[in-house]
Amino acid sequence: MIHPDVLDRKNDPEVEEYLDSLRSLQVPESFDARDKGWIGEPKHQKSCGSCVVFTNVALIETCMARVTCRLHPEDCRTFDFSEQAREKTYICRYGVCNHFVQEALECGYDPPEVKGCDGALPDSYIQWIIKKGGYMSDELNLPYRPAQLTHTCPTDMLQDDKAGVKITGELFVYDVDEELLKRLVYNNGAVQTSIAARDDSFKHYTGGIYEGCSSNNTNHGMVIVGYDEEDGEKYWILKNSWGTKWGEDGYMRVK
Repeated sequence: MIHPDVLDRKNDPEVEEYLDSLRSLQVPESFDARDKGWIGEPKHQKSCGSCVVFTNVALIETCMARVTCRLHPEDCRTFDFSEQAREKTYICRYGVCNHFVQEALECGYDPPEVKGCDGALPDSYIQWIIKKGGYMSDELNLPYRPAQLTHTCPTDMLQDDKAGVKITGELFVYDVDEELLKRLVYNNGAVQTSIAARDDSFKHYTGGIYEGCSSNNTNHGMVIVGYDEEDGEKYWILKNSWGTKWGEDGYMRVK
């Protein structure tokens, strides 16, 4: 993950207006977007610094799932687009799609800000989707194989899913307190964040409420999908991209 070279990070007026609209929002004491059917199973980025593409796609999947659950409750689910489910051709609309991840790494490569397995700015791939028209491709013939990246976009194999949902924009929030963050998570279902993942306590986290953050010099992207409290200890629920064997089935709780 690469941080933008901005020393005085402030919210722009559009973001402030949106945050102001949330301040009076009543939120429950606990919330978990997984219970709503808005969150796909954590995937594994393997030995590739591709956390940003996984967090960006996770935001999109949640956005699409929320819309589907509201408009078509009978179809309220996240689809599994893992490489084990390739016997049929699916449209990558609701679940994290490993095939789209590979496409983004190949086609969105644009150093020095977007460097494939060597990291990217936090919203790089959402911006890339928007710039290319707002659609993701529906041809699932690019399995996630980071060791075989060529940074050459296989345009002859891809066809944009223009019948699906169009991604038109995003909001990048720099300055927000925890009460507003709760409202952001409740209102959107998923909020991208970053964490310091260098410590062994993070790398080998197996469960419980994590209190081991030793620095605010973050280097790894994750997605906040909920919040709760246990024995008087409040925590955030974060989705990682290190597979389901890490942490609590691919998630962690952070104080």
